Amino acid sequence: PDEKILPLIFLIDLLRQLGTKSITLVAPYLAYMRQDKRFKEGEAVTSTSFAALLSHYADKFNGRRTASGARFHNNNYTAAHKKLKFGTKVKVTNTANGKSVVVTITDRGPFTKQREIDMAKRPFLDISHNRGRAPLRVNLEIIE
Repeated sequence: PDEKILPLIFLIDLLRQLGTKSITLVAPYLAYMRQDKRFKEGEAVTSTSFAALLSHYADKFNGRRTASGARFHNNNYTAAHKKLKFGTKVKVTNTANGKSVVVTITDRGPFTKQREIDMAKRPFLDISHNRGRAPLRVNLEIIE
């Protein structure tokens, strides 16, 4: 990220922690804030300011084929990501409680700008801190 934007991001985080209800930032398009850049091997996002949002699959998808051809089941430790290669193992850590799981990318998605990754329900519940309500703020680390 640009060195000039970091103090602004940290100020926004501080204001939120202090209970600010609404923060508005008007800025031109900033390429470094895009979420479609791919991580390199061993890189991770560690600041909560740059964390991804996570949700889980609905039960109606059980038994359906994923984009990789594998059958989906909510008890498997699998996930969907827009760009990571199928078979990539990703460590997903909940920033609120520090719990983490390792999931394998087997599908494409999520198809919304707000979320970076969708997981099966079992790994989601394993790291959840809010009774399984989505989305969660998480850190992603490619491990394989």
